[in-house]
Amino acid sequence: MERLYGTYQTNLPTNEGLTRNQRLHAGYLSSINRLNALPIIFSFCGKNDLNVGWQEKIAFYDSLNINRHGAIHFWSWTNHQQVFTNSPWQPSFPNFSFFTRFRTNLSYPAFTNCSINNNPGNGNPTNGDSIGTINGHLDWNDNIVDLADRWEITLRLKDLATIFGPDIVPDSATTDVTLRRLQRFSVSLGYRINWENRRNNIAVQQASFVYDSGLITIPGVKVYKDSSRLIVTYTPVSVAEHNASPREYALLQNYPNPFNPTTTIKYQIPNSNRQMGFGVSYLGFVSLKVFDILGREVAMLVNEVKQPGTYSVQWDASGIASGVYLYRLQAGSFVQTKKLVVLR
Repeated sequence: MERLYGTYQTNLPTNEGLTRNQRLHAGYLSSINRLNALPIIFSFCGKNDLNVGWQEKIAFYDSLNINRHGAIHFWSWTNHQQVFTNSPWQPSFPNFSFFTRFRTNLSYPAFTNCSINNNPGNGNPTNGDSIGTINGHLDWNDNIVDLADRWEITLRLKDLATIFGPDIVPDSATTDVTLRRLQRFSVSLGYRINWENRRNNIAVQQASFVYDSGLITIPGVKVYKDSSRLIVTYTPVSVAEHNASPREYALLQNYPNPFNPTTTIKYQIPNSNRQMGFGVSYLGFVSLKVFDILGREVAMLVNEVKQPGTYSVQWDASGIASGVYLYRLQAGSFVQTKKLVVLR
């Protein structure tokens, strides 16, 4: 491969405006295609696959999750030759006829942050679950409603089959649901997205948020073995409501991620009287810092008093080595940390 593409160290440019390392990095490609209508990705991997490599899969899984792509992963202890022919998951896939449910003119749900995902580990073949799946137990009915003013889908959990017997799921789980490949459902900037999750025709969840562009993701949706119906609609909001202060603290995922050399981080500071309570007086001092994985501070992005509102800050990582870093927002007693990836 090096004779064709050059070495990792030389990192030659391509005619696509990307470097060699970026073009061959699936995680980076998932980041720059975050808003594009990519097909759902199924992967079957072996933790002892020395040809393709297991260590790289962890960053790939993370990137697809962070960027809200539709992805379903299965892995086991197998090597390259055994990844599917000797996979313990083979009984769940007697054929691949289910792929016909996916079309370029049909929307589908992309699942992320599912509460019953297995643990792939840290890239060491002996770390984490030896057999597992990410999003493999989540399913939906094909009667999706994709109209100009609403989007509906029936979600459910399913058991899987392995060579050791059935892999039974619990009665319920939670997952984030991103509306992918939308055909007719279209929300204008600043409109309020309303969603409701109904089980046996009874609302078990309902919430709303103001749409601020990009992907539409419904967080923390409860999914059951006996199914539930997720209904998403929208309504206009008043100017006063749209300009109102955020109601809670939030540190959003940076974008793009992975990135080189700059990325944008957004965060929200609410009205302090609503958020702190307990008679605590909070003046709005906010810090946003970047750390390496050893906990050493590498950048101070914000360190000042902030009024309630939504903020955006850009970090230029020029001169920073490639790798995984942590960025942390602290405001009063609120602390939240997320991961970002610098890729050269």
